[in-house]
Amino acid sequence: MGSPDSEPERGSDEKQHSVTIKQPFAIGKYEVSFAEYDRFAKKTGRTPPRDNGWGRGDRPVSSSKFGWPPPITCRPRG
Repeated sequence: MGSPDSEPERGSDEKQHSVTIKQPFAIGKYEVSFAEYDRFAKKTGRTPPRDNGWGRGDRPVSSSKFGWPPPITCRPRG
């Protein structure tokens, strides 16, 4: 994880290091939209993330903090 020393505009905090993932996890093929996350937040009593003035709807969620374990269980989009 991290970027190589030769990467242009590499930050001083981007040191390469090994990472071991000890638990299975799933990752989505598509971003989660504000509309999707807003439905989830309403059903679970969570506070919707801010859109920072960019708008909601079909735009991807851009500022969320999920923590571990992740609060969302998803089914594949088909």
